[in-house]
Amino acid sequence: MNTPPLRTLTEENIILAALGALGFCVSGIYCLYHVFNILQLTVSDDHQKEVLNISTLKRNFNFNLALFGVSVLGLYITFIIQALDPFHETTPWILQVCNDFLIATCEYAYVNYSSSRGSKIIVHVYPHLKLFLSRLNKSIPFLVYAPIIPAIINAFNFTQPHFIPPNIFPAVEKCLSAIAAIAVLVFDSIFLSGFIKFVSTIQENLKENTDPSFLIIARHGRIACAAVIAATGFYGFACAFEDYSFNYNIMVFMGYNCLSAVLIAITLMKVRMARQLQQSRCTTEGVKPTVIDVTHNGLKNAVRLSEER
Repeated sequence: MNTPPLRTLTEENIILAALGALGFCVSGIYCLYHVFNILQLTVSDDHQKEVLNISTLKRNFNFNLALFGVSVLGLYITFIIQALDPFHETTPWILQVCNDFLIATCEYAYVNYSSSRGSKIIVHVYPHLKLFLSRLNKSIPFLVYAPIIPAIINAFNFTQPHFIPPNIFPAVEKCLSAIAAIAVLVFDSIFLSGFIKFVSTIQENLKENTDPSFLIIARHGRIACAAVIAATGFYGFACAFEDYSFNYNIMVFMGYNCLSAVLIAITLMKVRMARQLQQSRCTTEGVKPTVIDVTHNGLKNAVRLSEER
């Protein structure tokens, strides 16, 4: 019986696995940072200590932010598996299905987070885009999860005898992924540009009465927007290289880094807004506040202030 030759990992595979582990650790740290800070702020209220339960924590944790963070961690895991198991022909195609699902979940969670964060603000700034944004928001789930279908067919095609020409569905999958990325980019660009414009208007009109949380949102929103655009660019550059080559994987890794930057930006935004709200309420009322969904309430107050003007 012939023994198959022993195949060892190359230096490139080890580098990719190490990079993936580094990205996983950094993203994981910020996920834990979010959990720790929200828990700390939640239990800091004497009244909240008596009624602290699962419902209380679910109100204070943003589900979409948590979903986004878990999906980013999952992307790094699949990246590491691909780097450490490059010898099986079917592994890349099976992992591609997982990647498409995780990326779609990232996009879906981020759009939902952006929508809940500032839909009223954007409609206030761009009222003529209300119908367009509503329809785009409803179509996003179908667009972002569409690439999974050709990815599943393509994985099955590589695990079974080729009953379909092998080059068809990878091209369809990439095309659908590009459409989804463009839709998310358009949605996020409109949201963030409109929100930054609104914050600038608030600063000009209210000057010394401007809520400091608006500046926090604008600063972190710009970072998140730039990171989304950069991630789309790296995914585009990856298509210029051979699938699963070293250069391809480096571009994909850079795209994942950009998603980590989005996670860091929106995590810091949420935590710093919570701390800012707690500090301001302690100063003005002389009491300890309970932790609420500061993003929603901060934006709702911004709309109210603008309408009063």
